[in-house]
Amino acid sequence: MNYITNHAILSMYDHPYGEKTDELLYGITLDVVERQGKWKKIKTEYGYEGWILEELHNEIQQKEIWMEEFPRLVVTVPWLDILTHPSIHSKAIKTIPKGSLLFWMGEKQAGNWYCVRLCDGQYGWVRKEWVRFWEKGELLEKSSKKKNEWIRRQIIEDARQYQMTAYRWGGKTPYGVDCSGFCSIVYWMSGIIIYRDAQMREDFPVHPISKDRLEQGDLLYYPGHVALYLGNQSYIHASGSAAKVVINSLDPSKENYREDLAFPQFGSVF
Repeated sequence: MNYITNHAILSMYDHPYGEKTDELLYGITLDVVERQGKWKKIKTEYGYEGWILEELHNEIQQKEIWMEEFPRLVVTVPWLDILTHPSIHSKAIKTIPKGSLLFWMGEKQAGNWYCVRLCDGQYGWVRKEWVRFWEKGELLEKSSKKKNEWIRRQIIEDARQYQMTAYRWGGKTPYGVDCSGFCSIVYWMSGIIIYRDAQMREDFPVHPISKDRLEQGDLLYYPGHVALYLGNQSYIHASGSAAKVVINSLDPSKENYREDLAFPQFGSVF
């Protein structure tokens, strides 16, 4: 990937002046595969393609060699201020949403603070509890059962933090999410890449499973919709009809049962 996003949120469209399909978050790497004036067709590091309108000169920039040398941190709070000094009273350099990525300057720490480097080369500071280390593409089938159980719990914990977030078509931030944006960003937070749309694809790690193998953190697929299984017959999803992220049940005896979502196809990356 030759470019990196230097903007907190950058909208992606299915074609120039078309429908919004995704939101690029800060620190995501990408390739530019086609240009039409100010419009650029891109492919992201999570395998999704679309068009962006670069209205400002530095919304995306060339990826630099130093970026390969440092581990990345993922933002775990809804909105993160990157500060000039290791103090909550210092000035914010930039504010970025959950799921964004920063470069960790390991040798520079100050108590509960990490020093980070921004995409434009500036240095800043963030509290350690606002981020966690992030690495993309671990093969889960080669991980231990204990580690996979930990990853499942982490996925569920991240998913629950989005409960009551507004529904937003093409959204993937605390401003709002759609169904596939919600599921993909929750997996992304754990370094797992699933397809951004509500479908299983052979070139991505989600594979069909039977209902008797269903565990927390697995996925429920419907025509044009996807949800995340919480366990005990419950699932969480960005519901267009509810206009927010809600929890429903597969159990007909429960008050939050939805008959129209009673028969999903089950998928898992584990």
